[in-house]
Amino acid sequence: MKVLIVDNVHLVKDNNDNYYSSSVYSYVFFKRYLEVFDEVKIVGKTKLVGTVDLENYKRVSGPNIEIVPLPWYQGIKQMVRKMPELIRVFKHILNGCDCCIFRIAQVESFFTYVIGNMKTMPYAVEVVNDPETFTDMPFLYRKFSTLMVKKMCKHAVAASYVTKNFLQRKYPTKANFCTYYSSIELHKEDIGPRANMFDGKSEFKIVHVSNSINSDIKGHYTVIKAAERVINAGYKIIVDFIGDGTKVEEYQKYINDHSLGNKIHFIGKICGQKQLLKLISEYNLMVLPTKMEGLPRTIIEAMAVGLPCISTPIAGVPELLSADYLFAPDDDKAFADEIVHLLNNPDELKAMSKTNVKVAQEYTTDILTERRNKMYLFLRESCSFKKVCKNNED
Repeated sequence: MKVLIVDNVHLVKDNNDNYYSSSVYSYVFFKRYLEVFDEVKIVGKTKLVGTVDLENYKRVSGPNIEIVPLPWYQGIKQMVRKMPELIRVFKHILNGCDCCIFRIAQVESFFTYVIGNMKTMPYAVEVVNDPETFTDMPFLYRKFSTLMVKKMCKHAVAASYVTKNFLQRKYPTKANFCTYYSSIELHKEDIGPRANMFDGKSEFKIVHVSNSINSDIKGHYTVIKAAERVINAGYKIIVDFIGDGTKVEEYQKYINDHSLGNKIHFIGKICGQKQLLKLISEYNLMVLPTKMEGLPRTIIEAMAVGLPCISTPIAGVPELLSADYLFAPDDDKAFADEIVHLLNNPDELKAMSKTNVKVAQEYTTDILTERRNKMYLFLRESCSFKKVCKNNED
């Protein structure tokens, strides 16, 4: 049985027709679907390159994975220009598939749902974010996305959400099977109180993680301005941003213009979760003033290594962190005040660390895999049942 997985996947293709991704969408990611389905078909925007930097990219091609390339585009304007090509692909995207799983909210899912003939195919939804938080998108696109997610959830055979309650209330389903799980891969051995606990004397180290830095949706300016306040108040702190993108140059200019270059740094992408967990455990605090989320893997990974975190009350974040550590995304003063408070209260940081490790234990791979597989099995059985009914009719 073959399942189509539709998400916002960015790929590069080498001269040997192998596909790679710089994000989480590696072969290992899609292999989870092969635990239940025989074959997996995926679609992704594809850029042709001669060779691939294997330090920063992970292979997507592999056994029983079919990849359908989309023309490469970035942003709505480029998407509109590529629309004829996109329509040609999505008209035939369901060919050879028995069912579909939409990871929403993503425009590729909307294309498939509208252009493909979904009336004859069972589908499930994995709701991984809240389109109402897409504040870097035009209002009409956010409105359209919200309506589409509501419609797709309503008519799905099965549904999962990354949150325990928040997205379920906002985007209800009539599906006969409903569950929740994150897409994070976190093993028991990854979890433990390994974060660098602040002693009240040394330089206080802050980290922010966002793989793609192409907008301010993850609150980089809030962190920079909050850090500026704390530094100007006489405290010794270091801030490191993990990730890379087109917006870094703009942030760097602000940092240099405000003489913060020796305190605030962009250290680039970290490829590989093990390396990332090891690195962030060397910090004293994660600050993530995010404006768009479902349930942030970044925070869960930080919690797993006992790293205290402060963030925003967006989507599923309140299911991870206490309200005492959540502030408005643009309120750099509130974030600065909390950083100073925690600097002066190392025992509170230790308590936060213990709590975070305990919460992270709810998101281990064994727990989430069991939930995922139950939903995938339900979808597979729904396909089998529909085939039997159709054969009987014939």
